[in-house]
Amino acid sequence: MAKRNALTDLAKVIAEDVPKSSDNDTHTSSDARVLSITGNLADCQLTGRPADEESLILRDVIISDSCKWIAVSDTKNERLKVGDLVLINFVDHDITNLNSKGYTFDSDRRHDLSDGVIGAVIKHG
Repeated sequence: MAKRNALTDLAKVIAEDVPKSSDNDTHTSSDARVLSITGNLADCQLTGRPADEESLILRDVIISDSCKWIAVSDTKNERLKVGDLVLINFVDHDITNLNSKGYTFDSDRRHDLSDGVIGAVIKHG
């Protein structure tokens, strides 16, 4: 019979428990429906989440320049609109101070639902 030791126990925790706990708090990207658009910001509803989850609606998500207009034919573009299905990426760090002049770290926040940017349009119209 194999001898158990602290290293074996640690390996088990790393293999089984760490991925479960980090998955809940590490947000990288999610699909969402656009609820409203005001200037360069959108309110979005995450899809595929339990209805009682408090993070279901994200407010003031930055719309990347590449997603403001969608090519619908060779000669026609349309603006991003309410109801479009988008992919929201969650930036590694707090983006509160993100602006055209640069970026200043303001907190230790990482992969937070508050730091979303619409990075792709999955389905328009």
